[in-house]
Amino acid sequence: MHKSYDKYTGDTRLTLLKDLSSKLTKQKNVFLKKQINDRDNLIASYEVCLELVKQKKGFRDGELIKRCAIKMENAFGNKEMASKFETVSLSHQTVSRRVNEMSDHVSGMLRNIIQNCKYYSLALDESNDISDNSQLIIFIRTIDKDFNIHKELLQIKPLITGTRGVDIFEALKKIISDFGSFDNCTGIITDGAQAMVGIHTGLVGNLRQIGLKCLFIHCIIHQEAFCAQRHRAFIKFLEEMESEYGDIPLHCEVRWLSAGNCLKSFFALRSEVFEFLKSKNIGQQFYEDLQSISFMKCIE
Repeated sequence: MHKSYDKYTGDTRLTLLKDLSSKLTKQKNVFLKKQINDRDNLIASYEVCLELVKQKKGFRDGELIKRCAIKMENAFGNKEMASKFETVSLSHQTVSRRVNEMSDHVSGMLRNIIQNCKYYSLALDESNDISDNSQLIIFIRTIDKDFNIHKELLQIKPLITGTRGVDIFEALKKIISDFGSFDNCTGIITDGAQAMVGIHTGLVGNLRQIGLKCLFIHCIIHQEAFCAQRHRAFIKFLEEMESEYGDIPLHCEVRWLSAGNCLKSFFALRSEVFEFLKSKNIGQQFYEDLQSISFMKCIE
């Protein structure tokens, strides 16, 4: 204690110490309360900014939300809460800064996932937004050493220079270099556009020129939709033929016993399958196999 308090002794000194201790505690509580209020204000500001982004609203809408919140609390007679809302920063500059900070945080987490993964694959699509501007949409799927799988939207990149294969290649190369490299890439899925699948000037051709050796697949979704349409037509065809089986059961690798039922049905319907393919003028490469005894014996 300071020398100026040496003149106090006994009970007077004890009372003075308690008084000073009480004042110090109150001062600490004031600072602690301010820290809690600042933290709550910051959390509230980020929560509103996140909702604005999710709903695709303008950054200036934050000030409107703040005014509405204050008016509602005043209407309910909650002056204390209204005063708290007044301290929440939601100017358009603040909202813009918060959104950029959240974007940087998410990008940092995604970069860490990619850099620590064992392998990853990409799915790409080039499309136009509501303003008719070309955008390259990139999804990524990763797997790490512990077999944890992550599937995320990697980035939406405006294609300002054009939609040629080289434009898509340069955009993809820039994005991947920001997050890592192509070293662990095992597959790339695209649509069937020439700018994507072209073996000379398309994206695939450009990637092969830099030495990328991975699996390239295109039009998976289109193929699934096509198969679904053909499947319905095949079922109707079997009904018209009054076949023994009304469909071929789907084979599932998880339930391996389904393989036998699938092959049994296929063998029984081999003639119907052949006639169906001929009627639709598809699958010409399978005509000979479906009429081949040796092929059928291999299936059986």
